[in-house]
Amino acid sequence: MVEKKRKRATKTKEVILEEKKASEEVTDYEPSKVYEDGDKIFHKIWNDTGVVLETGETEDGIKKMVVEFEETGKRRLVMDVDTKAE
Repeated sequence: MVEKKRKRATKTKEVILEEKKASEEVTDYEPSKVYEDGDKIFHKIWNDTGVVLETGETEDGIKKMVVEFEETGKRRLVMDVDTKAE
């Protein structure tokens, strides 16, 4: 008897990004928040909506993301930054 292996359906990064782009949920951008690939954000200063294409860290440990905005194009933004003044 031959056993058939079940293949688990895995989504590629591109599929996940497309699904998130299709969703209607948009979050106001705040440097203190953490975002994921595919999240939709609204930048109040630029009055523009965009999709997070990529997330990562700088060499000195600052979390960053690349966002494709509808009007202003690709921009690099920081995230997870403490914005409270001491």
